[in-house]
Amino acid sequence: MSSLLIFLKVYNEIYSFSVKLLVCVIMVFIAFKLKSFKEFYTYSVTLFIVTVIFSGFMITIYNVFKPQNMFIINDIIYFEFNPIVMIAISFIIYLIVLLITKLFSEKVKNTIVHVKIYINEHEYYCKGKIDTGCNAVEPFSGSPIIIVEKSILNTDNFEFKRIVPYKTVNGESIMYAVKAQKVEIDKENINKEIYIGSVNSIDKDIKAIINSEIIR
Repeated sequence: MSSLLIFLKVYNEIYSFSVKLLVCVIMVFIAFKLKSFKEFYTYSVTLFIVTVIFSGFMITIYNVFKPQNMFIINDIIYFEFNPIVMIAISFIIYLIVLLITKLFSEKVKNTIVHVKIYINEHEYYCKGKIDTGCNAVEPFSGSPIIIVEKSILNTDNFEFKRIVPYKTVNGESIMYAVKAQKVEIDKENINKEIYIGSVNSIDKDIKAIINSEIIR
């Protein structure tokens, strides 16, 4: 829709900046939804900065090489392509991305998610990271464990808990773990037996480390 700006005759720098910023905000909302204001703000500003950098790079190419199929109107960059060629290129790029995703699926799964944990009719919510390097399991059942910071959920305070040994770069230790009644990751219910363990601290922004087996 923003490409239709080419037809507008009213133009100035303030108008251009405002429209571009609005377009970035709308694109981020469509792609990521409004989960938190901080996250939404960060994504919007990042997209806007990347767009400005890309535009500057393309304007440099335009001024130096003068490509015949490239136009700049109202500070918007346009390319003239055969529609069939564009569709073919888009399809090829999609196949390449799909192939890379399949080949490196383990790395792709190292991602930030929103976790909701239900224990004893109480809900605990935090931001977590799916980590392929985390293989923490409850030793008796072999069920995967989500490690949560004690500021969110302190499993030491629960009556029925398991002692779980674990290793970190700093050495070996133990943590207490309790069985979750239900776990949701990005609002999707996980139909597996999952235990929740707690440690003193994890990270400033990330409050949970998730065994990647949970989402497989």
